[in-house]
Amino acid sequence: DVVIGLVGTDDALLSGGSVSNSLIEGADSCADPATCYVSVDALQSLLAGSDVSISVNGTISVAAVPTDGGAFTSAATTLSLSAGNSSFSTDALKISARIDMGPLGFLVLGNNAEGGKVCVIGSDATVGGSDPACSDSGGSNECAGAGLVCISAAELQLLRASSVRLSGLGSGSQVVVNGLASADTNISSTLYLTAQAAGFSGTNSEQIVMRGGAVSVACALIVEASSGVTVDVTVEASGGSNNGDLLLDGDGGSLVLSTPATGNMLTAGGKITLRAATGGIAYAGTANLLLEAQRGITIENDMTPDLTDRAITLNCDADSTGEGSFVVAAGVTIGSGVTTRDVTITASDIEIGSTATTIQSSVAYNMYIYLNNGQQIGLGVDVSASGGMSISADEAQSFSTNRLCIGDSLHGGILIGALSSTNTAGVLTWCFRASSTSTGTVRFQDGSSSFQILDVIAYKSITFDVPTTSGVTTTYFLGDMDLEVTGTSAGGAEGIIFTTAQYLNVESLLTMKTSVGITASTSLYINAGAGFYLDADLTVSSSASDIVLSINCDTDAGGAGQFTLCGADADAIAGTTVFCSGE
Repeated sequence: DVVIGLVGTDDALLSGGSVSNSLIEGADSCADPATCYVSVDALQSLLAGSDVSISVNGTISVAAVPTDGGAFTSAATTLSLSAGNSSFSTDALKISARIDMGPLGFLVLGNNAEGGKVCVIGSDATVGGSDPACSDSGGSNECAGAGLVCISAAELQLLRASSVRLSGLGSGSQVVVNGLASADTNISSTLYLTAQAAGFSGTNSEQIVMRGGAVSVACALIVEASSGVTVDVTVEASGGSNNGDLLLDGDGGSLVLSTPATGNMLTAGGKITLRAATGGIAYAGTANLLLEAQRGITIENDMTPDLTDRAITLNCDADSTGEGSFVVAAGVTIGSGVTTRDVTITASDIEIGSTATTIQSSVAYNMYIYLNNGQQIGLGVDVSASGGMSISADEAQSFSTNRLCIGDSLHGGILIGALSSTNTAGVLTWCFRASSTSTGTVRFQDGSSSFQILDVIAYKSITFDVPTTSGVTTTYFLGDMDLEVTGTSAGGAEGIIFTTAQYLNVESLLTMKTSVGITASTSLYINAGAGFYLDADLTVSSSASDIVLSINCDTDAGGAGQFTLCGADADAIAGTTVFCSGE
């Protein structure tokens, strides 16, 4: 790398052809003690094969382009321009000519001033009141004070590179952003906003602040601060070579998201990653928290509300291509068991770091998990090889809510494997929905499963293939089990199906309903503590001579175990039935 130290001068002016190449190649002083002129043609020559860094304790002005009118480089080299002085209140980095680093080059613009500010004022900035603002002559509100580097929309639009980094380099530096528009960035890969020097003396979440106008970039956006990030506006990253990833990292401080009145808080054409190792992630604002990404959402630290009655909606696979996983690091807590309303997660897969991870809503609210790409959902069943959503038994243990509903009409069927009462204890009611007319199936398989309350509705079929005496069980003292197939024979529905020896063990009331009928090809044992409501024809048939049908509607002998029969065959056992309404 070529490093240029400008000694004995306060200013460096990038201009056309004023000095020989020898200055760029390492001279340690300037002939003119006030201003050093650097040849952009010589700079272009060096950047063809080397990184170049120009750093001054003063001002840098970029006022010319290379004589050939082309880019500074066609290589993957880096130009770093850093200026700034904590005794100056005017802008220390002025750009009036294009800085074109080509499709591969990297451009770094930094502020050297201790306690200095990099203020980025885009073309969608809001103006007036307490909104941050700046110009060549100085700044106001959060951009006020000495040690300023002001990057305007006009200056941003003069930058072209694979990646651009706007950085506070001095101790205690801050980065402030107001109103970036997609047209402000001509960046093919990533825009970095960084303030990673220690010593920031402000609020522990405001070393980087996005405030005023919304932020939208046509590339990836990476925001990293050593002492926290505050986002008071909507942020969107899309396009670029990596699809528009969005990373917000508060590091040693907090990451604070202030939700807008409507719409998404964060939107990414790629992946969203949220991180704040020390202070965690907080969300507040005027509405619910909505995050939307096409390539997944990763939460690496606790994410909790600062206000009550805020729902969380995480759409990790917004384009339904199956590339958007929901990833939560080990030991992380999302939401609150006291203040969070509904939590909704749409993803192609779910990856939870450990059983110490918790995803929760308050006790009066619910949780929803959706898969929209037509693949299977496996709970306690690994369907990842076929591209489905797999939630392991241990991962199921991380959910804490009043009611968790999994699925709707856009998945390829639900498979439920062996789940212990420990795996499912955090959820009062487990709810499964499979309403597609072509793939609307729910299947219990592999081993026994235990739920406090179980509610299953499918269009085509509900199948039980669990050959153990513990079977499928509910355990709550009001632990109902509701099973319903909504489709018709004409629509291809198959009803409720039992294969091999099957046991349903229900703490309270069992309800089974389907117009297609219930079939068992082997022995069937139905045990309920507070009654059995059968709204279907039940047929048990097998070539085996010792087949058993056992129905116990009052297993606790509490006297509440009524057998209620509906369906076409109700009259066949009329003497033992309390008939349904209309029968």
